[in-house]
Amino acid sequence: MTRPLDIESVQAFVLTVDLASFTRAAAALETSQAGISLRLKRLEDRLGCRLVDRTPRSVRASARGERFLPAARDLLAAHA
Repeated sequence: MTRPLDIESVQAFVLTVDLASFTRAAAALETSQAGISLRLKRLEDRLGCRLVDRTPRSVRASARGERFLPAARDLLAAHA
């Protein structure tokens, strides 16, 4: 039996991609930048792939992240 995805981690991923910033995603979720990083790391570990490409100046979805993004949005919509 597989574990379900953590909805907070999925939400952190979507917001990070949408806002192109760990800092802005953290502000939107009222948490710290470190908290966002931890949630994304857990989600990436759970899925076994890198979801975002990070540089000091930008954050964007990786190729796999782009493929996962529609499913992530559907999950969040269903959860709401």
